[in-house]
Amino acid sequence: MTITKDMSIMEIVMKYPKTIPVFQSYGMGCFG
Repeated sequence: MTITKDMSIMEIVMKYPKTIPVFQSYGMGCFG
């Protein structure tokens, strides 16, 4: 898994759905 600073959050979530709980833990829970 490689995530770079140039990737958008949506791109990360689409490629790596297991990252969703990490974003949710930081209050970013709008993935629908």
